[in-house]
Amino acid sequence: MFRERSENLLSKRFDALLFCFLCLLHSSPDMTSSVSHSVIQLSLSATYYLRKLLHQNLHNLKSIVAMGASIQADEVADINAVLTSLYFEDDELASVVSQLDRAVATHEAMASQPGQFQQERAALEEKIFWLLGYKFRSAERSTFVSKGSVLVVEGDRVCADALMMDLQGQQYSVTIASSAQQALAQLDLDLPDALVVSMQLPDLSGDEFCRRLKVSNYGVIPIILVGTVDSLAAETKAFEAGAIDYLVRPFQVQELTVRLQSRRQLQEFQKRLAQNNQQLQLEVEKTRRLEERSRSVFQDAVVGMFQSTLEGRYLQVNQALATLFGYDAPQSLIAQVSQIGQQLYVEPLRRQEFMTYMQCFKSVVAFESQVYTRSGALIWISESVRSVFNESGEFLFYEGTVQDITDRKILEQRFQVQYRVTEQLAQASTLLQGSQVLLREVGNLLGWERGEVWLLRSPSEVLQKIDRWYADGSNTPHNPPKLKQGEGLPGFIWSHAKAVWIADLQEVPQLTAEERVRYWGFKSVIGIPCYHGDRFVGVVLWLSKEMVELESSGLLEMVQVMGHQFAQFVGRRYAESHLRQSETRLRHQTQELQSTLSELKEAQQTLLVREQQALLGMLASNLTRELVEPMDFVDRNLAHTEDYIYDLVALLKLYREKAEAVPELRDAIEAADAIDLEFLVQEFPKLTCAIHKGVQMIHRKVESLTQAVIPGLEVNEGEGRE
Repeated sequence: MFRERSENLLSKRFDALLFCFLCLLHSSPDMTSSVSHSVIQLSLSATYYLRKLLHQNLHNLKSIVAMGASIQADEVADINAVLTSLYFEDDELASVVSQLDRAVATHEAMASQPGQFQQERAALEEKIFWLLGYKFRSAERSTFVSKGSVLVVEGDRVCADALMMDLQGQQYSVTIASSAQQALAQLDLDLPDALVVSMQLPDLSGDEFCRRLKVSNYGVIPIILVGTVDSLAAETKAFEAGAIDYLVRPFQVQELTVRLQSRRQLQEFQKRLAQNNQQLQLEVEKTRRLEERSRSVFQDAVVGMFQSTLEGRYLQVNQALATLFGYDAPQSLIAQVSQIGQQLYVEPLRRQEFMTYMQCFKSVVAFESQVYTRSGALIWISESVRSVFNESGEFLFYEGTVQDITDRKILEQRFQVQYRVTEQLAQASTLLQGSQVLLREVGNLLGWERGEVWLLRSPSEVLQKIDRWYADGSNTPHNPPKLKQGEGLPGFIWSHAKAVWIADLQEVPQLTAEERVRYWGFKSVIGIPCYHGDRFVGVVLWLSKEMVELESSGLLEMVQVMGHQFAQFVGRRYAESHLRQSETRLRHQTQELQSTLSELKEAQQTLLVREQQALLGMLASNLTRELVEPMDFVDRNLAHTEDYIYDLVALLKLYREKAEAVPELRDAIEAADAIDLEFLVQEFPKLTCAIHKGVQMIHRKVESLTQAVIPGLEVNEGEGRE
């Protein structure tokens, strides 16, 4: 999906020039007429390149021209119009345009070689911006030496600007690309020392962009992927895509700069190694051409040189090689080493590998091996050897040079240990797993015999040993007392607040009596106080039975970096533990709340039933008073009413019999003939009986309803009888 560099560069350069030309047309409708008036103009490619430089540096520039005196140059301005407003004379304008054209071409050539010509580029940029009417705000710009150039590929502009400011604060030259396509265009113009790529890009995922770059001409540029997922799967995906590292947001800029610095050191080392290898090849070729030179040249050479037989015996060696192997004179080395493969190489089969390679290719460059010196010490050497033949093609001897590369191998070994610690800490799930990784890897690197991890216990603010490591695999159970700051060896390292290398353990006055017994036989100590941010979390220490002086600050700094990584690991484990505890407490509180709500609902239901029963009781009581008592009254007085009716009927009959004697009564009786007294006498008892039955039935219904609402309530008959 990527083309060859030449075709890709040509295509993208053409697109960029076309885009620039269209922008000029859009911003300057009268471009045709302006060109006709003045032919002193920059080329389109130079104009585009100047706009790019302005975009990268405009925030750090200030104008040297009075406000309104000319057009201000920026990433969208018409650069030719800016120059015309700054320089009125044609001769002066032509000179400036010529200078800018040459400066742009030179700057572009320098930018194509990342890591080189940094001071020259800085000086050239000052000249370019001065011609455009600007100068850098910082007075130290001319003496600024960048730690390297970084291309940040980030779709989120806020994150990109924040990262750019942080990296610039760490003295890095930073360029921003908001998409994968823009990043490719930027790479065609300038190759950075490293890329920091977000996993979420608007047009392509970060890992896919990394994978495509690795199979292109830009595959040698180291890439650090930045994502939001903190998992082994995300890291594996990033490394499979070809990234050298994977960071999880949020992260400290120091963590990124440390990895960029380590990578740059490795690149510089590889560059020096390549240069050294090239130099060695030249030296070998030069030696072959100058075989006739005097013996003094061979003996006085700084690089170890030799001639050896096919069987593994030295024919000639120089003083440098004898010194390298620990011998006083070349003759001693030749006399005492008769089997190179068995006496020098730590791995005897390494000599056989060398022989096999020489049979196939007749020469070898930078053949690295671990060998013994005369004292039995181990060193690493790099051999560049060729086979020497006579005119008839018969083998005569091996001839080559030897260099001591022990320092480089030690540095590589340290980087490998640091990488393994970082990788295994990312995979560890418990504090003990992480502490064992750190103790074992650093202990083996140092060649020391013992390591311990002490962590701070809150809220008591004391150090407690949680893990130990022994080089021989032993695991003697021991529970030392908890220590406060300043107490014992861990407390001394805590109070020291920085990495400590103690050559003689007995010189530490804070050692307790118990520690003097426990550390008996140990001489030297490395102690690392671990901080997660500003918070102290614990102490890691390693002990040696031999008295070892600090060989270089680089070793202590590397161990301190790994201690910092362990502190970050401990901080993450603590945070995860606190999160789980918070989740457990929240779950218990939720269960208690649900139980309380359930009890409240039951109490509310019971109260509602009681209120309903009370209301129905009131209704039943009112019904008893307003309905039952009047009906009882009617029922109790029916007999009296019946007696009154019978007496009235009898009286009417008597009046009817005596009415003839009294005219007034006769007239009244005649008027009352409509009353059927016999019918009244017969039917009225039936009516009263029916009323009595109805009253009894109503009374029973009311009593049944009252008992259903309020069991045990009696409705007394006869109350209210008159």
